[in-house]
Amino acid sequence: MSDAALAATPATFLQGRRQRFDEMPVEVIDTISDFVNGIEEITDCHGGVSTSPAAIVYGADCTAFVKARAVDSGPSLADEHRILTQLAAVPHVPRVLHGEAIDTEEGEWDLLITSVAPGEPPAHPWNDEDLEAVLDALAEMREGLSSVSTEAAQGNQMIGYFSGWKAIADDRQHPWFQYSKRWHPLERHLRSELSHAHTVAHGDLRADNILRDARRVTLVDWAQLAVAPPWIDAALVLADVVASRGMTHLPEQVVHPALGGADPEIVAATIASLGAFMYSRRTRHVPERTPWLRPWQEAMADGLTPFIAEGGLHG
Repeated sequence: MSDAALAATPATFLQGRRQRFDEMPVEVIDTISDFVNGIEEITDCHGGVSTSPAAIVYGADCTAFVKARAVDSGPSLADEHRILTQLAAVPHVPRVLHGEAIDTEEGEWDLLITSVAPGEPPAHPWNDEDLEAVLDALAEMREGLSSVSTEAAQGNQMIGYFSGWKAIADDRQHPWFQYSKRWHPLERHLRSELSHAHTVAHGDLRADNILRDARRVTLVDWAQLAVAPPWIDAALVLADVVASRGMTHLPEQVVHPALGGADPEIVAATIASLGAFMYSRRTRHVPERTPWLRPWQEAMADGLTPFIAEGGLHG
C-alpha cells in the first residue's frame, strides 16, 4: 500500500510503517539486484505489523516482491519460506522465487523473494464485493489446506487469542462484565473446537494481509500457520468486516461456503473473543518499534463493541 493510501485509511486498518528498501544493507540490495538482473524501479510497501522492508522490485528479467529482515528483529523469513513452499499447491498463495540468509556488516539478514500479488487490500469499511471475492477465495483454498500436514504449524493452535472472556467474567468491575454471561460460555465451546482442530489456516487474516484486483485474490504474510477449524480464516475476515463497519450482528455472508460447518453462534463467539483480546491489549505498554499497534487494537475493540453489546445475531 502506498504512503498516501495508508494515511487515508481508518483506524481499524492496521497501518504499520516499514523501513524503506534503500535502508537495507547493501549486501541484501546487491543480492536482489543480481536475482532480477538489475533493479530498474522500486515501490516500497507498507501496512501490517512488521517494520522490516518490503517492496515490489522491477528488474530487467522479472518483477518480484521482496521482504528482508535482520534475523534478530522478528519472526524468521526462513519460516515463511518453508510455509509458502508447503503451500505451493494451494490457490491464492504467493509463489516462492528465492530465499536465503545473507551475512552483512550489520549482521545476518533473511531475504524472501516471491511472486507479486496484484491489486490492493480491501478498503475499510469493507464493501460486499470485496467480502464476497475474499470468501470465494477462502472456499477455494479449503481443499488444498486440508491436505497440508498440521506438523507445518508447529503446534500453534490460536487458543491464546481466545481466552479474554474468562478474565472479564471473573472481574465484576470490568466495563464488559455484563456481556460475559453470553460470551464466556460460547468462548469455552470455541476453545474446544480449536483444541480438536486438524487442519491448517493462515490464522492472522484481515484486510492488510489480503490483496485483490478484478481477477484475483491473494493472501499474503504467511509468517506462521495455525492449527484451526477450516472456517477460522473466514471468521477472522468477518471480524474485520464487523469492526470496520461497527456492526451489531453477523454479516449475511455467514452462510457462505467458506464458513461451511461452522455454527453461527461459534462464528459470533470468534468475533466477540477477538474483541475481548483487543480490549485487553489496548492499554498495555506501547512497543517502541510498533507504536501504531495499541491504537489499532483500541480501534478494533471500539469497532467490535456494538456487536458484543447487542449479542451478534440480531440485525
